[in-house]
Amino acid sequence: SDKVPVTVTKKVPKFVKDLKANKTPLTEGEQLILECELDMAPTSVQLQINGEKVPDDRVKTEVKDKKLKFTLDNIKVDETGDYTVKVNDEVESKPVSITVNADIPKFVKNLTINKKQFDVGETLNFECTLNKPFNEIVWFKDSQPIEQDEHVQFVQDGPKLKLIIKDAQPKDHTGTYSVQVKNVESDKVPVTVTKKVPKFVKDLKANKTPLTEGEQLILECELDMAPSKVELILNGEIVPNDRIKPEIKDKKIKFTLDNIQLNESGDFTVKVNDEVESQPVLIKVNADIPKFIKNLSINKKKFDIGETLNFECTLNKPFNQIVWLKDNEPIEEDAHIQFFVDGPKLKMTIKDAQPSDHTGTYSVRVKDVESDRIPVVVQEKPLTFVKDLKATKPTLDENETLELSCQLSRPLKPDETIQWYRNEIQIPIVQEYPNEQINLQIPNVDTTISGDYYLEISSPYEKKPLRSATIKITIKQEEIKFLKPLRALKNPLNEDETLILECELDKPTYKSVKFSFNDKPLNEDEDDRIKISQTGNKWQIQITHVKQETDEGDYTVTINDKLTSPKVKVTIIKPLTFIQDLTVSNSEPIVDETITFQCELSRPLPTGDSKDLSLTLNGKPLSNEQTRRLKVDVSSTSPKIVLTLSNVKLTIDQGNYQLKILHPQELQSQTVNVKILPKPIEVIQPLQSDKENIFEEDTLVLSTKLKNVPENPTIVWLKDNQPISIDNKRIRSIPSRDGQQFKLSIENVKLNQSGTYALQINDDIITQCDITIKSIPLKTVVPLKVLGTPIIGGNVELQIELNRPNVPFIWLKDNIPLENQPSPTKDQTKYRLKLSDLKLDDSGVYSISFNDGELKESVNLTVALPPFEFIEQLKCIPSDDIEEDSNVIMQCVLNRPIDDENIPVTLLKNNKPLSAADNARVKIERDGPTLKIHLNNVKSDDAGVYKVTVDKTKDTSTRLKVHDKPLSIIEQLHLVDAKDDNNTVSENLPFELFIRYNKPVKNVVLNRDNKRVPIDKHTQIIYEDNSSSVRIRVDAAQPDDKGKYETIVKDSTVTNKDGLRSQSVTIIVKPLPVLFTSDIQVSAPNRNNIPEKTELTLTTTINQEKGKIKWFLNNKEIKEDQNHKIIVKNLQRQLIIKSTLIADSGIYSAKSDDDERTIELTITEEIRFTKELTPSNINTVEGKEKELVFECETSKPTTVQWYHDQQKLSPNELKKNYEIE
Repeated sequence: SDKVPVTVTKKVPKFVKDLKANKTPLTEGEQLILECELDMAPTSVQLQINGEKVPDDRVKTEVKDKKLKFTLDNIKVDETGDYTVKVNDEVESKPVSITVNADIPKFVKNLTINKKQFDVGETLNFECTLNKPFNEIVWFKDSQPIEQDEHVQFVQDGPKLKLIIKDAQPKDHTGTYSVQVKNVESDKVPVTVTKKVPKFVKDLKANKTPLTEGEQLILECELDMAPSKVELILNGEIVPNDRIKPEIKDKKIKFTLDNIQLNESGDFTVKVNDEVESQPVLIKVNADIPKFIKNLSINKKKFDIGETLNFECTLNKPFNQIVWLKDNEPIEEDAHIQFFVDGPKLKMTIKDAQPSDHTGTYSVRVKDVESDRIPVVVQEKPLTFVKDLKATKPTLDENETLELSCQLSRPLKPDETIQWYRNEIQIPIVQEYPNEQINLQIPNVDTTISGDYYLEISSPYEKKPLRSATIKITIKQEEIKFLKPLRALKNPLNEDETLILECELDKPTYKSVKFSFNDKPLNEDEDDRIKISQTGNKWQIQITHVKQETDEGDYTVTINDKLTSPKVKVTIIKPLTFIQDLTVSNSEPIVDETITFQCELSRPLPTGDSKDLSLTLNGKPLSNEQTRRLKVDVSSTSPKIVLTLSNVKLTIDQGNYQLKILHPQELQSQTVNVKILPKPIEVIQPLQSDKENIFEEDTLVLSTKLKNVPENPTIVWLKDNQPISIDNKRIRSIPSRDGQQFKLSIENVKLNQSGTYALQINDDIITQCDITIKSIPLKTVVPLKVLGTPIIGGNVELQIELNRPNVPFIWLKDNIPLENQPSPTKDQTKYRLKLSDLKLDDSGVYSISFNDGELKESVNLTVALPPFEFIEQLKCIPSDDIEEDSNVIMQCVLNRPIDDENIPVTLLKNNKPLSAADNARVKIERDGPTLKIHLNNVKSDDAGVYKVTVDKTKDTSTRLKVHDKPLSIIEQLHLVDAKDDNNTVSENLPFELFIRYNKPVKNVVLNRDNKRVPIDKHTQIIYEDNSSSVRIRVDAAQPDDKGKYETIVKDSTVTNKDGLRSQSVTIIVKPLPVLFTSDIQVSAPNRNNIPEKTELTLTTTINQEKGKIKWFLNNKEIKEDQNHKIIVKNLQRQLIIKSTLIADSGIYSAKSDDDERTIELTITEEIRFTKELTPSNINTVEGKEKELVFECETSKPTTVQWYHDQQKLSPNELKKNYEIE
């Protein structure tokens, strides 16, 4: 055949899809994915970078048929380059250039702290926010790394970094702080921690000063912080703690010193924390001298023996050092004497005063002050009648008691006696009289003791006996009367009852009252059944357990054996008894049967009337209805009694029956118990449900019909032989009106309520049935739905609601069960799946399957990118109030970076686009999610509202304020051409002050010594250099121009409401010299001989009206006082001495700072009597006084001449009859 050439070649793979990266450039740390597709499955693949093989442990290679995928996690900067894939060692892909940029941290919010100054012990909180989380973090203090310790703590919350320093200390934590992330360092923040020194908000203050010793001193002050230590100091020494009571409440301090002493006068201060001491408070303590506001007194000066002495006085205040005195000697408390102190009141009580012990002069001494002295005499009281003899009742009846009484001035002494007399005849009475009251009683009087009564008291201390008044006593003969005669309170009466007989007399004082039976006396002592009693005028006899044989008969009563009452006949009846007690024919009858009661008495009832009988049930009479059903058979001839009760009722006729005999005597039978039995209950309709099938949550209703159910039965419903709790809400028992039908209703039944239900009446189960509760068919109440917005990073919840809880379920995504199934919520019909921090690959079809597929629901979930939102609104940095000519940054932060450069960002000012000139000064910077608008060289017209809009939808705005430069002083106020450092200017010469500001000013105010200086011809203000410089010119300086000068300017940029105040300049005005224009002139004619007690005037003149001079005596300045007066009048200067003394002699000078004048004066002394002539005694008796002395005094030693009746006494007369001293 023809030859056929054949070539067999090896097939080489071809790239259907070129190698492609997931993104480029990348940031270090991100994931690089490279993918490509061949036309055939490869046998070997190899990833290369820059022609070299990428190590296998660095790359994850996936080959699925013809598709190739390479994954490099945590890409590095040095892995930048060209990537290729070599297949089967034959074919190599086109290179893909990959750029890996360094991951440089950015501070979205730079390092800040809320303040720069902290007190010791406070907590420092530094914060900053990065553009994303980083690991390489180092905190610095003063450029040195710091570590965590008991004070320092580092906190990282995603991109947020925090440095917390607790209990900050000045030495350890003052410094400059920063944080370095990788190689990027934050702003440096300086912080100062200082120890806070307390300050006194309220100075130390005393409750009062001066104080009197013994009073209470209270010192109080208040700090601006709570102190750790306080001390009270007196005159530089710490007051001991046991002397004071300190109270510290937060910042308030209080010291209390009780009973202040004299030696505690001085300066008190408070020292706080050994650092700060308060201003001193001067406390003066005066001696506490007692004063008697009410001097010692007593109500009288003479007292009888045994009386009580009460001394009283009142001081100006309470004192402790108290001594009572008697005859100038201290006395002490004893059985008689007692001292009392009631605040400032003092009392002394002397009880049972005795002449020898308590007669004397009394006073009280408090400290060293003694009261008035009070003499007191105690003497024995004489024996007299305070109340004379008298009779309680001078006219009496026989058998009454005679009562005599009197009262003495004092009790009788042992050797003093009393003798009673009747008709002048002594009465032999032996009786003791313990006190002042004398009483005598003579009982059962009769007519023989009528007469005149008196008593005599004999005493060895008295010459004659003390005799009382005479009392006439009359005894009347007795008259007996019955107000009510003897009678029986009950008659006739039965045996064993109590017989009571009673009468009422006209008076209660009869001597003898005797009861008799059949004319024989009745005696309590002979028969213990008898009791005789008296109540006022009434007399009564009681005889218990009477018998017909012994006690039936006639009773009488006799008074004083003189008068007897009429006879009372008493009848006693023997008792009626049961021979056969009460019985019943049937003690347990059935409803509607008849029962018979029967008994037999000891004798027939006399009347044979049924009204004398009473049948009771449970202690109560039968009702009218029961009485109609009761038949009573009783006869006066037969002792038997029969009672028949027909048609008995269940509860009405049940109980204890008793027969009572009402007449002729009360008699009770024994009780007979009757129990009525009900008719048996019949079931007409057994217990059953109203429905054939009962599902859970249905209402179960069980019912039955019965017959012969008794009234008010005890109903109990049972389930599986256990009582059912009836709450009358969910579970109710429903009886019928006729009481023969019963229902049980149970709402919202559960599966576990299946079982055997029964009706129990009065402890017996009447009827029952079995009940089965079935499950509800599974249904969807609310279909499966997505709650929330499914966006990246967002959270959503999938939710479905069924018709019953606790159904087994499983969640699926794209028909694959989820790894993490949510836990079921007990007893909830809603089933939930929560998805948080959503990602794009969370999209899919989610479903939930119940009971292994009995019910299944699904929903589609699509995750989208979130819309732009501002998580930090636009704000100005460093402040929204910017000084003119400075730079500002307006910054805001979005929820995600603006990756697409085509997304528009616009800036408006006051809702209008910026002008071209403004745009030249504006730069918009996109820094990840942060937008920064830089505005340089801010002007006043840049103020306004700026608004940033992103993607034409979201916007944020901020207001920018631009303020003027604050006014400041660049050249302080000073004296122009100052001659010396003291700023001295000469009087009558002009001077100038000068000050320069950083900008023009107006309305400058000039103050001297804090008072405004008026601007006039004398003082002028001149504005220079476009009003930024101010010159103050003073024409012809005067002494009043001296003082401290300062300027004040008010400007809108000055925060102080008083304005900008300059430094002060103190000007000294050197005055003109003060010179004397005349010598000192004296008003006295002879300056060398000026008499004492002369008014003297010294006069001179000077060259200036306002010139000042001083007056001196022997170089000691003379001040105005009561004897010296200085007068200034025009150019004249005068010194007036109102009354000259010898001591006023000397050299007088008038001095100014520049000149002086002097003069010498001599004051001469005159002889005068300083004490007039007086005798030692004006009225002198001849020969009685040994001598008579005349005495006088003169102002100085001198010779004297004595006169008698205006005649000179010669030296011989003086020598002979007088003695001169």
